Amino acid sequence: MSESEDWPEDVRYPDDVSREDVLGVFEVVEGPAVTTSDVKIVLGCSQERARELLEDLRATGDVRRRKSAGMYLYWRTSDEEVELPPYYQE
Repeated sequence: MSESEDWPEDVRYPDDVSREDVLGVFEVVEGPAVTTSDVKIVLGCSQERARELLEDLRATGDVRRRKSAGMYLYWRTSDEEVELPPYYQE
């Protein structure tokens, strides 16, 4: 089987999607959080590759996640570094 037969035309090769590409998805998708499906749709990679890249970013502390309604939501940790109003501060 040739390399072109291994991958559907609309799916990028795994090595074509970088961490920086994934971080860019946070700028494109409305809202503070993204899902693996968001990454898959925006970047045209497989669902598994999207999950791997998001988990790599989580391991390095660039994103955090939580589970909601059976799926993981990922958000950039840099978004947490906002100055809170005085009534939120201790």
